[in-house]
Amino acid sequence: VRAGGADPLEERLRPEGRDVVLGDRPFVDDLDRPGLLVGGVVFAPVAVGVVTGVDVEAARAVEGVVHVAVVCPVGTALAHAGQVVVAIAAESPATLRAALALVKVEAEVGVAQGGVHAEARRVEGDASAALASAAHRVSATVRLAPTDPVFLEPEAALAVPVTTGLHLYSPGHDAAGAASELSGSLGGPVRVFLVPSGGSYGGKESVAIEAVAGSLALATGRPVRVAVGLEAGMRVHPRRPGGEVSVEAGADSNGRIVALRVTAVVDGGTTCGGADLIVARALDAVPYACANLDISVRVDRSANPGTGPIRGAGTHVVAAGV
Repeated sequence: VRAGGADPLEERLRPEGRDVVLGDRPFVDDLDRPGLLVGGVVFAPVAVGVVTGVDVEAARAVEGVVHVAVVCPVGTALAHAGQVVVAIAAESPATLRAALALVKVEAEVGVAQGGVHAEARRVEGDASAALASAAHRVSATVRLAPTDPVFLEPEAALAVPVTTGLHLYSPGHDAAGAASELSGSLGGPVRVFLVPSGGSYGGKESVAIEAVAGSLALATGRPVRVAVGLEAGMRVHPRRPGGEVSVEAGADSNGRIVALRVTAVVDGGTTCGGADLIVARALDAVPYACANLDISVRVDRSANPGTGPIRGAGTHVVAAGV
């Protein structure tokens, strides 16, 4: 189409379709502003532990570095591998890469704390009695791996200082929620503009990159765009949690299900956004009409990467087991 070797499409049911297919629609990482700085981060070297050393002097000395912020000083407890320890703003991507490579962060490995993010139980009828009298009974245990959403574009944010605070361009999907959270963490008014993303699936609930861009913009007084690659992005955004579900079902002589007992344990990771929502979805995920239900759902805390209400989270564990 671009070279003129194909007939143009007269009907455009998706007006943006052509621009998306040809790569002409900008993502956040494509946006530019006068005086733009590029920002980057250094993540925690361990998932769980304590920062024992941070050396940024060599990075500060690189020509073209405008600002270096130590987000997690010595003594800071680290809770997950996506925790930002150092943020840098520079005049160019090459300068930024050089500066990031000179940052030295040391940490002592700690022990992950267990616990529960959320849990609940749903009881209807008498599942124990119905199972005991059922003509047929079957049980099974199903394990599901976590799922990581992968987006078309780099995870990025652009923060622009204005007289009333900050304008922040984000690929997320909750402008009001992001603005409220960022206004609180950055200490001033933030207006969030949503830029179409290359997929989200609920994986862009986090505003970690937006917070870094905003803090660097406030510190420098200039627009700052922060973008991270695929590997780094997988540290930042939540995953759909995996888990294990045990199911015991009973049916009458005609094969009609009369009772279900379900126990689901979800691995919520170090942090779990929307844990209560995940539990609620799981409790309502039984695909069959059944008068006798006993469903228990628990989202555990672990040392694994953070999770969140990615599309189907909670629902898929129970529904797959049943």
